[in-house]
Parts: sequence; structure tokens; C-alpha cells
Amino acid sequence: MSTISRQYEYTAGDTINPDENNANENAIYNLVNGSLDNDNIASDANIVESKIAFNTSSGHSHNGVDSKLITINRAFTWTILGTLATGNNQGAQYIVPQNMTVVKIWGKCSVSNVQVRVRKNGSDVKSGFEVGSTVTSSTSFTSTSLTAGDVLTFDITGVNGTTDVFITLECKQP
Repeated sequence: MSTISRQYEYTAGDTINPDENNANENAIYNLVNGSLDNDNIASDANIVESKIAFNTSSGHSHNGVDSKLITINRAFTWTILGTLATGNNQGAQYIVPQNMTVVKIWGKCSVSNVQVRVRKNGSDVKSGFEVGSTVTSSTSFTSTSLTAGDVLTFDITGVNGTTDVFITLECKQP
């Protein structure tokens, strides 16, 4: 980080030269009154968005009051091929990499229908989700909060003579 420094220093008994004094003051005024740039700002400076001028020529804008938080969607998918049977911990077990929120579950099976459950650390995230031969989804959950380090598992809780099931758990962060 650049620092503001005096070009001229005076000690006791020196005569203050007006030109030198003005040069010191002008250096400070220029930085404080609009000439600050990234080199002059500490990386840990607590600057509020309303004090920042944004370039809106790129096609998006900021009003300087409310932040535009970017949401990232992630998905955990389970695919079980072949004849399905009820059972816990089928398919992959996922370790949640970051805190996130469950927003939707999607599912489809080959024929007939199947009931599934998604769990985190042994507790239900979504249970009783019935999947048929057309894509279906739900936004109703027992729990929507996922924490980094949680383990997600997939269970088949009911089968009605079907094969192949495809499940996607959609999440967002932050």
C-alpha cells in the first residue's frame, strides 16, 4: 500500500517556505479529495459500497446502496441403474464442501414410481419424495441448511417395480 508522505519536513527554528508547505498540503488534498486508488487503500479497509463509484458501462449496475450478491448453484446427483431395491446409503455419499441451502430436489425413474429420501449426517433433508417416469421436483424439505463437512446420503424407501432412478439435489450458496 502506498502511504501519504510529506515532501518537506521542518524542525524547530526552520523558516517555513510557503511553496514547500503548499506542496505538502496539496499532496494530501489530492489524495483525500478524489485521487485515491487501489495503491492508496489498505487491503483491510472497511469501505462501504455507497462510497464507491462503479463503472456501469459493462452492462450491469450498482446503486451504491444495496449489494448485488452473486448466488452460486450447486447440485448433488445420484444415479442408480438397474433393478431398484429399498435400502439406505445407495450410490455416492457426498461431503458438503461449503455452507449452502437446499432449494429443490429433482427426480425421474424409468417406469412406475419409487420413493426416495436424502439425508445429512443421518437426519432427513427430504423424505417421502415420490419419483415417476416424468421429471418431478419439490421445494418442501425437513431441513434446508447444509454446513461444510455434512455428509449427504441417498436412500430408496419404496419401489413399485421400476428400474433406474435419477435424483438431483439443487443447492445455492451463500
